[in-house]
Amino acid sequence: MLWKQKTETILSGGPERFHWTSTTPPRLEEHGHAAPNDMLSGLLLEDAILYNATRKVMNPPDKQLFLGFLAGIWVGLGGLTAISMAGGVPEDVRERWTMLPKFLTGAFFAFALHFIAMFGGELFTGNTMILSIGKCSVLICLFSLLIGY
Repeated sequence: MLWKQKTETILSGGPERFHWTSTTPPRLEEHGHAAPNDMLSGLLLEDAILYNATRKVMNPPDKQLFLGFLAGIWVGLGGLTAISMAGGVPEDVRERWTMLPKFLTGAFFAFALHFIAMFGGELFTGNTMILSIGKCSVLICLFSLLIGY
């Protein structure tokens, strides 16, 4: 119960863990960085990851399941398109351009990852990164970590 209260304090913008208190991070030009405006660095990036970790463990299981299925659909669609494009290259072109099928496979499979980022989906690798950082920072408990996977 104490963990839930701490998480609610963090999600409501409490000063316990985060260096910024709103739901969106501050713009970098306020800090004098010579980086793009939408790029986080250092403590701000860690805070954004920890904020996402607390939000992920609070998702209901049906939402996690749906987002996992959605990611699987996007990866399957990207993989099918990649194989179709690589297999559709004529033999005479394959002999002259041996790298073309591999290039097409990589290029079209990358669209699956873009679709997951744009339209939603939860990949195991992303959950592993975010939830492991949350666990190492002692922000989420082991039970929440296992349920979040």
